[in-house]
Amino acid sequence: AGTFNNKILAMKAGIAGLTQAFPSAEAEGLHARGEILRGRLNAVFEGEGVALHASGMGSLMTVHGVAGPVASIADIAGSHDGAKELVFLDLLERGYYIARRGFLALSLAVEDAHLDGFVEAMSGIVSTRKAALPRA
Repeated sequence: AGTFNNKILAMKAGIAGLTQAFPSAEAEGLHARGEILRGRLNAVFEGEGVALHASGMGSLMTVHGVAGPVASIADIAGSHDGAKELVFLDLLERGYYIARRGFLALSLAVEDAHLDGFVEAMSGIVSTRKAALPRA
């Protein structure tokens, strides 16, 4: 009986989460913010002429050490991992954390001002480090 009750409680918690903490409007907004962020990052990379590209969907993305677009694993062959490492360390220095491999995920706590700051930091890094980054 205890296992059954735990399953019922877990289902109730899931329903509450989806209807109160993360309703579809919140999910759609988070997805849209991720799409916009990825577009902004790729505009920075393209504008500076560096071989970096953000791929992903919605709030989940990865910065790759290649010029885009990235549609399959074959597209990241020859990725410049040193470029990703440099970006990772420079972002840390500016107070932003992404995974060392280039992955980042937005959460509901991330606001537009945070995203603006992140894009500004990335733009500064790419501009400052352009000579050390692979060219597109």
